[in-house]
Amino acid sequence: MRQKIDTKSILLIICLLFPIVGICQNAGIKVQTIPSSTILLDSAKKDMGHEPFDFQNIVPEMRYSITSKGYDPLYLMFDKEKKRTNFPNNLIGCYPCLMEFNQSPLDENINPIGKFKLRKKIADSRISMMVAIMTPQITISPNTVIASINGHKIKLSNSDIHLTMGYMQNMMHPLIVGFEGTYLDAYDIDSNKDKKTRLYKPKIVVKPIIKKLEYNLEGKLLRDYVGPALLNCEWQFYSINDTTKMLGNITTETSMYRIGKNYDLPMHQLIAEASRDLAGVDTLYSFLKKVETKILDSTIPTATIIKRGAKINFTSQKEMLKSMSHCVVTIENDEGFGSGVIIDPSGLVLTNHHVVIDDTSEIRVKVQGIDELLVATIVSMNSDFDVAIIKLPVGNYQAISLSLDDSLETGDIVYAIGTPLDKTLGQSVTKGIVSGFRTWNGVRFIQTDVSINAGNSGGPLITEDGKFMGIATMKATGKGIEGLGFCIPASTIVKGLNLKF
Repeated sequence: MRQKIDTKSILLIICLLFPIVGICQNAGIKVQTIPSSTILLDSAKKDMGHEPFDFQNIVPEMRYSITSKGYDPLYLMFDKEKKRTNFPNNLIGCYPCLMEFNQSPLDENINPIGKFKLRKKIADSRISMMVAIMTPQITISPNTVIASINGHKIKLSNSDIHLTMGYMQNMMHPLIVGFEGTYLDAYDIDSNKDKKTRLYKPKIVVKPIIKKLEYNLEGKLLRDYVGPALLNCEWQFYSINDTTKMLGNITTETSMYRIGKNYDLPMHQLIAEASRDLAGVDTLYSFLKKVETKILDSTIPTATIIKRGAKINFTSQKEMLKSMSHCVVTIENDEGFGSGVIIDPSGLVLTNHHVVIDDTSEIRVKVQGIDELLVATIVSMNSDFDVAIIKLPVGNYQAISLSLDDSLETGDIVYAIGTPLDKTLGQSVTKGIVSGFRTWNGVRFIQTDVSINAGNSGGPLITEDGKFMGIATMKATGKGIEGLGFCIPASTIVKGLNLKF
């Protein structure tokens, strides 16, 4: 008696005999994820099932997302062309398309169906940190096969390897792009060498060392190349003051599946994804904070002794502001001008480092009530905190006492006094409020909407009751940006200059 063989059995036999047929690859596929506790959502946020996924009921060109609590979502879109039925080649959208494979991408007959990997969310509460990025170095032997393009093996030394890998000196842009949206505020190490004040420069240098690189791609043109890829990178950390002594290192391994309709070089994609993987390392933030603090502490100069000025009594705010204005000076050199405030009757003036730093010209100071410009000398500076003390010629000057408390709160009314825009506008007074407190590049700031313009730098920030709480240092500028000024608080000034009263 002849046995009947059902359709499912026939399909199973065909799949066993001819496993390369697209329909067989799709039949029964169960795609896993890391972590395993994930769900698939369609564009309307409808639950399409839990991991593992078979993608049998997907709608072509609909945007899907794989999600899990505490992780960034992974977005997918599938091709509508029936001839491209084999997964993952039927993906036309996949971001970030991270996959973990059981084999090397260069292994023959590699199974391209890996586990989708979701990234842990990075805490939004982390304070941004500036880092300088050096050009990546590659330590792989030139004779190492690192790529397979349409079955053609390519060594690192091959002249055509740069068609898919690019050049090391061109890696900076994708590296920095990978850090976007994270707490790491990354810059090319050569991008701000002309800045004289280190407050605006990163304290920490990151050097990427590429130790392993593999990709296995198929396609007619670069834009069509699809396949698995892997990058192992050691990230080394240095102080900006010494790029020869490594302070620590972290190694990441990034594996992904490249999809078609893509004009980026495979290597550029990999290095960008590796940057994001570095930012997601749980221990990195605390490590960088410790390094940053240590670098800042090493910049503290020897102590400067300050004699407090006599207490200024006043009966009204107008009288208070008039008295305080007498202590505010205009500081000039050959490159421009700024403001300062006398904090010691002997003629010690507090200002910003960027106001006085110019080794080629003398520092000239306009003091209210004195007709001629006085020539000052530098007493103490800290470029990393952007603060400085200069000394006027011998005299008995009216001085403001720097407050030693941090009693300012958001919403408090404050006044700024300085010389905005033009030297003829000395001792100009503007009013605003404290908008908040921020930390940037390791230094704490008072954020305020009080009007701060070029020339205000180094001028005092004063409360309604006459307390001198800090000095203006910078303003955010740009189209549509208003009311974003920043002042260095008294406590930061005292620490940065090691002031003793």
